[in-house]
Amino acid sequence: MANRDLSTHPRRPSAPGNPAARPPARRPTLVWTPVMTSAWGPAFRSAAAFKFTSGLAPGSAAKRAPARMPASGLAAVPAQLPPGGARGLGFLARLPRRLLICLLLPMLALSSGAGARPAQGGWQDAAVAQAAVPETAAPVLLAQASAAPSAAGSMAGTPGGYLKAEQLAGIRQWLRPAPAPRSAEQALDEAEYQAAQKLLPTARGQQAAEDDVFDSDKVAARFDEAAGTRLAASPTLLAMISRMQADAGTLVGPVKLLVGMGGRVRPFVAHPEEPTCLYPKDMAGRRDSDLVTFHLAKTGSYPSTHSMVGMLMAMVLGEALPRRADAVMARGLGFGESRMVCGFHYYSDVMGGRIAGAALYARLQADAAFRADMEKVKQELAGAR
Repeated sequence: MANRDLSTHPRRPSAPGNPAARPPARRPTLVWTPVMTSAWGPAFRSAAAFKFTSGLAPGSAAKRAPARMPASGLAAVPAQLPPGGARGLGFLARLPRRLLICLLLPMLALSSGAGARPAQGGWQDAAVAQAAVPETAAPVLLAQASAAPSAAGSMAGTPGGYLKAEQLAGIRQWLRPAPAPRSAEQALDEAEYQAAQKLLPTARGQQAAEDDVFDSDKVAARFDEAAGTRLAASPTLLAMISRMQADAGTLVGPVKLLVGMGGRVRPFVAHPEEPTCLYPKDMAGRRDSDLVTFHLAKTGSYPSTHSMVGMLMAMVLGEALPRRADAVMARGLGFGESRMVCGFHYYSDVMGGRIAGAALYARLQADAAFRADMEKVKQELAGAR
């Protein structure tokens, strides 16, 4: 005789006061999702994110998305649960031994290397290894950040910015966060990235590779043609660039994080199969500087500080050389877009850098030392023409 659900039998209607008439309580459902983590040490380099649900009728439309897991431990509470859904871990002791074995075997398989990322070889291995930073390495990375791991860290470490740290606080109030993974904005960034990649084999790609500079004299040289003069003839301008870079690093420091601390992964790390200005050809000889000195694969992509510097240069030169304002603005915007062509930044990274650069320039207008230097720059550039 087939099993029948007595709770729905027509001769035995459910009654609130009759416990025997109530439908049996549904047992919690266990959803197991492997999550790679280094928090369990060498013996277990993987853990499992457990999500407990109960009270869902068969065929329910409720979504059972895997629970998000913190950097260590087990996630026992999913993002969405029905009322009474969280049961804790106590019932694991009541599970049959065979079921527990079935749960543990996949974990052992993962810890032995199953599901590991295939080897990329060459620079991809180095980039992925730099991006996959364990949480326990955060203090070491903070020390590396102060020793110039990237543009933001180097800028912040440059002595003699114009503004005090308290004058540059609060960027989170007006600069929106980087696009979330799998969002519509991220999809737009990916499309823009693929379009920019097509320029890499062209003359624009070579220009982008040569725009990958940081030192004040080299940055100024990238604007010589647009300015119609040799900008290194103004020593005050070179000093101004360094001081603005210091302020830029302080301004974006709270949001431009290392990848191991939540920073955005750069496109060339997310797409190691795509060519860049560094590989397979080192188009401007910056490979060692970017990957070894500045740890480009390990630093966050958002916002682009090179785009920020490009905007600052365009605005400073536009004021100092008003007849060349359109040309230097175009060069400043292109300087930031070069980061997309090289594969170092997404479109939203570049836009965030432009916004931050404009905000910083506005604040510098109220600084007496900056205004005094600007007047000197105007005089020096006028004498150089």
